[in-house]
Amino acid sequence: MIAPTHYEMFVEVLQSAPQPGVRSITAKNVDLDQERISTVADLLSMPSAKWKFINLENKHVQAEGAKTLAKMLHINVALVSINLNGCAIQDEGATAIAEALKSNETLVILRLQENEIKSTGALAIADSLKENNTLAILDLQNNEIDDIGAHAFVHALNGDDDIGNTAMAALALDLNPITIGLEDLEQILKRNRELHMSYQLGEKMLFMDTIENSESKGPWNRAKLMIVGQGKAGKSATVRSLLGESFNEKWDSTIGVNLTQVRSRNNNKGSNSQWDKEDNSVSFASKLAADITVSNIRPEGEVLPGKNLGSRFKQKVQQIRDLESNYQAWKQKKKKKKRVRFDDAPVRVIEDNIPPADPVPEVKKKSGIQEYDSKLLFDVIRNRNALEFTIWDYGGQNIFYTLHHLFLTSYGVYLLVFDMSQVVRYNEIRNVTNTLKFWLNSIQIHAPGAPVLIVGTRLDTIESETQFRDLDELMIPLVERGNFEDVVKNINGRYYFPLDNTTREGISDIQETIERVTREQSFVKQLVKLSWLQCLDTMLESVNPWLSLPDVVSIGEKIAGITSSVEIDDMLALFHELGMVLHFTGTDALNQIVIIQPQWLIDKIGCVIKDPDIHDFPSSVQESGLTEELNTFLESGIISKDLVQHLWRGEQVDFLVDLMRRTLILSDWKFSKEPMFLIPSMIIEESRHDLDALESGKAICLFDFSDGFLPLGVFERLVCLLVQHSSSNDGSKQPQLGRNFSHIYLNKRNGVELLIVQDPVDQVVKLLVSEPEDASLCFNIVIAIIRKINSEAMHNRLNYQLKFSSLESPKIFLDSDQAQLSGLKPWFGAHSGKDSIHNENHIDAETANLNAFMEYLDDL
Repeated sequence: MIAPTHYEMFVEVLQSAPQPGVRSITAKNVDLDQERISTVADLLSMPSAKWKFINLENKHVQAEGAKTLAKMLHINVALVSINLNGCAIQDEGATAIAEALKSNETLVILRLQENEIKSTGALAIADSLKENNTLAILDLQNNEIDDIGAHAFVHALNGDDDIGNTAMAALALDLNPITIGLEDLEQILKRNRELHMSYQLGEKMLFMDTIENSESKGPWNRAKLMIVGQGKAGKSATVRSLLGESFNEKWDSTIGVNLTQVRSRNNNKGSNSQWDKEDNSVSFASKLAADITVSNIRPEGEVLPGKNLGSRFKQKVQQIRDLESNYQAWKQKKKKKKRVRFDDAPVRVIEDNIPPADPVPEVKKKSGIQEYDSKLLFDVIRNRNALEFTIWDYGGQNIFYTLHHLFLTSYGVYLLVFDMSQVVRYNEIRNVTNTLKFWLNSIQIHAPGAPVLIVGTRLDTIESETQFRDLDELMIPLVERGNFEDVVKNINGRYYFPLDNTTREGISDIQETIERVTREQSFVKQLVKLSWLQCLDTMLESVNPWLSLPDVVSIGEKIAGITSSVEIDDMLALFHELGMVLHFTGTDALNQIVIIQPQWLIDKIGCVIKDPDIHDFPSSVQESGLTEELNTFLESGIISKDLVQHLWRGEQVDFLVDLMRRTLILSDWKFSKEPMFLIPSMIIEESRHDLDALESGKAICLFDFSDGFLPLGVFERLVCLLVQHSSSNDGSKQPQLGRNFSHIYLNKRNGVELLIVQDPVDQVVKLLVSEPEDASLCFNIVIAIIRKINSEAMHNRLNYQLKFSSLESPKIFLDSDQAQLSGLKPWFGAHSGKDSIHNENHIDAETANLNAFMEYLDDL
């Protein structure tokens, strides 16, 4: 096996993410020609490039290589320092780099010693300093810069109004043929260093004021990004593309939902976005405190101290300058220092010029807020346009769809992903259309008004413009006839964004559109109290995955002085909408629980609710002698408590069962000797009955959703509550269940039975009864449950029409008003008796907790 060359190892390291604590890379012992320099520049231009410092000293960069690196500096938003000493870039290369400096807002240190740079290159670099406000250290020693170049730097730094560039703290021009004195330049640099000193102290005092003020507010700039759509369409690959990560063909299918915290940042010019996983070492409150502090220092867009400082900040700087004795003492001490240090560190202020802490008092650390850190504020300043997202990558299998109401919220953007090859290669138009329509309807119900980007993956399978037109012919009627007004068009006016995840072609358009539409959402600009994020940080410190509402109230009072229950509710509602916590308020019991680790809950539910054809159950089930229980579960949706305890490893079993019960995902199954539960979404067996034969001789009540949408989960929850009700009736016969059919028995009167059937194609749910005296009772039970589901899981957005048929004419339906006016039997008239059908909006039980609701059903 041939050992890799130094260059190959260098490239491999450059392609990988830096290890924790490692931020610099050097090309020592690496042979670099022009082609290889181009490869290095390409790698540093990728969104995944995270290196902070790169050393190319004494490499054959030359002018052409410098041009290539300059293109990289227009794009890269990570590099803080680059060393090009001894690279022979000359004036042509220096001019290209100077042009890049005008737009680059991250580079702090630039080393250009011994590069044969003359006045032409120096003039270009000096001119760039009129616009660049981040470069703090510039090393131009041992070049061929003359008096003209030196004058240009003085003019650029001083400016026309005696302020000019205030970022430059150290500029080295030694060993150049300069004959004039550089006292003016030294005074300007000294002024800048003192301004940096005053700036840093003023910054610290403002940071203190911010965290001490309980009413401090600022925009959080956070949203939820939900990736939904077809199974195996490339949703997780799309997330990797957003993060600049390489394509992984062997990536496993998602179970439930995967959560990732990310931050998007760009060069403040509105392009070249880079998305990174969020740094969890810094608390949310600290970040917001830094944001608020920075907003009081300077207007948006100014990165280092300049002439447009905020009024509050100017007051702080003046306070510091008034402390004359301490300030003068510090200056006298610094006169003993002869040289400015050139450290390879991402600093705004040269380390030797940092004044003593006094007379600024120490920052008192408050819960959730870290000590003052200039690097934190510098990061905020450099990324003033940053957005923070919690990415929710949803599993695409149908079996997960009943969980939507738990996690789909309005405070975010949706990426609806489909596989374009299914249309252009395999002609699966109907399946793709149904999936897209299902998701668009689901988003309308659970997150009305949220922007939706439809993303078509496998762009590499599109071979002609004709195929794009075929896709347009699919999308235009789907979106426009369905009145899906929140679907966002791409830059070419299409209703979908083509994407190739193997090459990331198309991802920039998607990223920029996500950022644009996110910034347009009012919740992103909403001012959030710093005290709320202090509460969040404190909540997240808990070792438990959930807290009781009284625990949260206590945290709010002790940490942030929040005494209003309304404010606690508003705070939790915001955190829930943004996906930071889960707080379900459908009932009093659910309202008492705050899930602070959403991924924990998702993973636990995903241990039980998953597609066995795609995701295997653990082999430990067989080893524990639970194979029979697992087979029963996979056949009927009925799971033993022993199997539940095993799958959840005995962790919080009672809590999780109760939560699933209260969110209408699970019901007790009391038709066996051992403790059992029913999870209707896991019923995969079709009914063995001839459904048409079952309808014969029965009166039918039709819940017709065809004018709207019958979401997955409505029928399953209906079955769940009917079985729970049947279980509470001692002596009831065991129900017969299928995927779209349930035969329920109630031990009431002389025995009541009802059948419910779902027809997903026609978008209807049917209630069938054969005994006239049972019709009204069965209807009142079913309508109460559907209202409960609508209130608790569907945001009261279900749209359905009631239609009735008689025993004599089961195929002829009348709407509710017609049936009532005509006294249609057995639903209305003589047979209805004391159990007459309750009118709309009669039932208060739909908002009651589960126990009270079940008692209500028992009393019918």
